[in-house]
Amino acid sequence: MKVYCDNDNCKWHARQLDLDYSLHFYAESQPIAFFEAPWNFASDGPAWIERVKHAQQNCQQVVIICNEIHDDTYQWIQQFRYDNVLFAVCGELNQFNNLTYMDWFQRTVKHYKDGNLLQDLQPYAHKEKCFDVLLGRTRKHRSRIWRWFHTAPNERHLEYNILTYIGTHKSFINEPGVRFTSLQPTLEHTIQEVIYKGHRMSYSQIVPTSLYNQTAYSLVTETTHHNGYCFMTEKIVKPILAERFFMVYTGTGYLAKLRELGFRTFDSLIDESYDEEPDMDKRWQIIAQNFNYMCMMQTNLVQESLKPILKHNKECMLETDWLAQFHKQLDQII
Repeated sequence: MKVYCDNDNCKWHARQLDLDYSLHFYAESQPIAFFEAPWNFASDGPAWIERVKHAQQNCQQVVIICNEIHDDTYQWIQQFRYDNVLFAVCGELNQFNNLTYMDWFQRTVKHYKDGNLLQDLQPYAHKEKCFDVLLGRTRKHRSRIWRWFHTAPNERHLEYNILTYIGTHKSFINEPGVRFTSLQPTLEHTIQEVIYKGHRMSYSQIVPTSLYNQTAYSLVTETTHHNGYCFMTEKIVKPILAERFFMVYTGTGYLAKLRELGFRTFDSLIDESYDEEPDMDKRWQIIAQNFNYMCMMQTNLVQESLKPILKHNKECMLETDWLAQFHKQLDQII
């Protein structure tokens, strides 16, 4: 059975899944249609939505791959509810069923399978600093953290943690060994392709070894912070591969989804009720209390005590066939 692929991105996914596909739409011979939600929903969404509606009316099943979910995409998802439409997301739609397609996990992990890119990490050595807090591009929930660090008495944390935020005087910490391509000779966006130790990968997929060897833990701020969905990216893959303790400031249910995927979290050490707290301010208050607590601990002793969890998480990330898991779900509908 051929599946209809709406564009070249969908074709790429079909190839990864070993599916027979066509870029030409014939509803009678292609009862399954693949779409990928546009990254820029505001500009590209209207024409794309019309194509999706046409397929929904003419196909037995429509699968919409959402490897980028933002609030405008989610608002449309809430409205476009049909029995023959399924959304495949890198994470979870908290209010209704979806297919789980951990595309960001799959794309990032493939660079680390042989272990060469991780060999210089020292996860259990004593660290001079506690957390890395890499806030990335401007987002409301990230700005809340930036303000917290720059408000007394929290300013003391700036000496013992590493904080960056694009657009401020501390935008990036460049990882040694990165080479830029001739098409993009400077770093304009962390998603752009670079060459790192022989691997062509996006800058955001690089495990920051030089930074991780200075700090013990990671405070991850995911791309979004909506309680209706959790969107998982390379941002959580990197500390897991590096065998690190982490907290995540995002919407509700993120840690629960990680556990569902086979990972272990740290409720034996800190208060992880923040994952269930719907109010963003209260959620941050719980995380901040955990942050203060962790900064009082001796880092190498904490890491050593967490070693079984950290080893398990790294193995789970590296050894799980994320593509096969998605294929198994597709087999039930194709």
